[in-house]
Amino acid sequence: RKFAINTTFSILIISLFVALLTKIIPFPTLSHNILLATLYGGIAIGIGLGLIFKGGSSAGGGTILAKIIAIHTHFKTSTIILVLDAFVIILAGIVFKSLEIALWSLISIYVASKLIDTILVGAPNKKIVHLSSSKNLTILSNLIFDQLNIKGTIVTGNDLAATEHKDIIFIMIDKNKLNILKQLVYSYDKDIIMIV
Repeated sequence: RKFAINTTFSILIISLFVALLTKIIPFPTLSHNILLATLYGGIAIGIGLGLIFKGGSSAGGGTILAKIIAIHTHFKTSTIILVLDAFVIILAGIVFKSLEIALWSLISIYVASKLIDTILVGAPNKKIVHLSSSKNLTILSNLIFDQLNIKGTIVTGNDLAATEHKDIIFIMIDKNKLNILKQLVYSYDKDIIMIV
């Protein structure tokens, strides 16, 4: 019920603002360059839809369907919007015999879907790092903790052939500390396997 009320409110507000703002504010065309229009159009749509979804609502049309599918499946709302809009755009390109405009539109909705993700989930600023070595990694884990103040987990095991003992460190680290970690890790073991 809350979603339906919020969606109805969003649709009314969007319609009202689109109608009023075009009458009140004479907004000139900022650019006739199709690439700029594609990218900035996608950014504007992505920010708008992202904020609407974050408020627990939808903008009507395909976004209602996307939100409902996202609730009942493991797919992200932005991915569903991307697929639905891409399908509509490809059909429109075939009907109106304008494949080039359809391709530009696909870029725009891709940009919009990335912005929706960023607003809903946030920009990722951490990375997961796996460190694997035949050396004992207790010393390295202590170095990582002492110098970078990062906690993690050491998993003890063997390689797939079960001929060599291997320890694996799992840690989560801020992106801006990644280079410091690399230097620290490779100074300890130049043959270490590091997966980010």
